[in-house]
Amino acid sequence: WFQAKDCYIIPSLYIQYIQPYISHFPVFLAMFNAIALPLAVLLLLLLLVLPASSFVVTTSRNAAHSSTTLNAEADRSRRNFLLTSSLLPLTPFLPVSPANAFGKLSSINSQLSAYGLPPLSPPKGFSPLLQPYGLGSNRSPVLVAFCHPGDWVVTLPSNDVNGEDGTVQAGNYAKGDTATFYVAEGEKGDVGDKEVAERVLRKAISQKGENVYQNFKLLKVEDVKRDGVNYSTVDFKYELLTGAGFEVDRRGVASLVSINGNAGVLWTATLSARYKKKGEDLREIAESFRAYSDGIQFDRIKYDEFGKV
Repeated sequence: WFQAKDCYIIPSLYIQYIQPYISHFPVFLAMFNAIALPLAVLLLLLLLVLPASSFVVTTSRNAAHSSTTLNAEADRSRRNFLLTSSLLPLTPFLPVSPANAFGKLSSINSQLSAYGLPPLSPPKGFSPLLQPYGLGSNRSPVLVAFCHPGDWVVTLPSNDVNGEDGTVQAGNYAKGDTATFYVAEGEKGDVGDKEVAERVLRKAISQKGENVYQNFKLLKVEDVKRDGVNYSTVDFKYELLTGAGFEVDRRGVASLVSINGNAGVLWTATLSARYKKKGEDLREIAESFRAYSDGIQFDRIKYDEFGKV
């Protein structure tokens, strides 16, 4: 099939520990090469087709009541480790989309259905995301749902005994494309009001400090109803100030909603130079955003000793 020296498609352990001892036996080497690669590819394919999701909903019923419980996926980190380390040499030939690690559409929609919530309908090339936010004692819980391009990387909050840190975010970070969930605590105004929208977005952009941006401007605010709930879609732009002293023009689309006495926002942004190409994707993401809290039994979610859900 190939020479042993072509090590870029042979698992590293084989190169380091096995090949030096069998290279003197050409027939055995050829047989081993013919078997090792197909087995590695088969293992990778099996890992890719295993169902996975951010969390799994299980429903239990009896004559008195019906309850829905959120349980965290237990094997996500193990599977990710295998994909990113043991089979890393094969990924140039069989690329893995990081977004697929968080569940297929049918699984996520079944979870939404268990709560009587409407399903997600991702556009072509997009992946769905459903994730609880605010499970720590320092935040109010929200179930966040939206769709994002399938090749974007997803980041989730972390929890420990001190509470929750981080947020639900997806992005193509190398290109500067991001979608980030943020909660403006205590913001009880109408999210369709321009002053409220600007105040919430300024807080979202400046989480790392007021001096990270300048020249923020609202371009458009539109009130919309999604599944009977009032949201607002906001177009905006600003200049990002980098640590190296550069000014980077950025433009984005956000979706705001009132929830738990606060304002929740999923704000998306990219480089202004990329907006003509990616603007419609950002709008699709923002318009797919949903946030829920009523009726969700967040207290049933269990933590392990590392604070993972």
